[in-house]
Amino acid sequence: MPPFRIAVASLIQESNTFSPVPTTYADLDPVFGEAVMGRHEGKQTEVGGFVAALREAGAAIVPVSAAWSVTAGRVVRRDLDRLIDQMMAALGSALPVDGALLALHGAQTAEGLDDVEGHVLSLWRGALGPEVRIVATLDLHANVTRRMAECASALIGYRTYPHIDMFET
Repeated sequence: MPPFRIAVASLIQESNTFSPVPTTYADLDPVFGEAVMGRHEGKQTEVGGFVAALREAGAAIVPVSAAWSVTAGRVVRRDLDRLIDQMMAALGSALPVDGALLALHGAQTAEGLDDVEGHVLSLWRGALGPEVRIVATLDLHANVTRRMAECASALIGYRTYPHIDMFET
């Protein structure tokens, strides 16, 4: 049995608050559990990098959820809440874990919520407790908030634009 169980998830969308086109649940196209592996394993994505690094380290990968959308307007709040409820239920079913890797963006907003990443990180921190390490990856132009910094053990940004280092990050 691997020595460490590491939860893996993503919720990535760059919001353009000037766009009149809202982002919906369908746009984020979420998957949960083992479907995360099918979508990302062997791919040059952040989650693909998480999986490769965890396999190399001999850790047990605990796939929680993965969602991504192109840049558009704020996420419809009821859709975000639905997705986050499902994410947290999947995490709850996977506990206990020894750590978590989250691929976020750092510039996602929803109706009535300017700091989606801080909100998500606070929920994960609440579920995992103060001792479990939570590391999040972010776009290099992320809006890093106090809430994000307080809830994460580490925040790691891409180094390149165009983003050719997501897997390595």
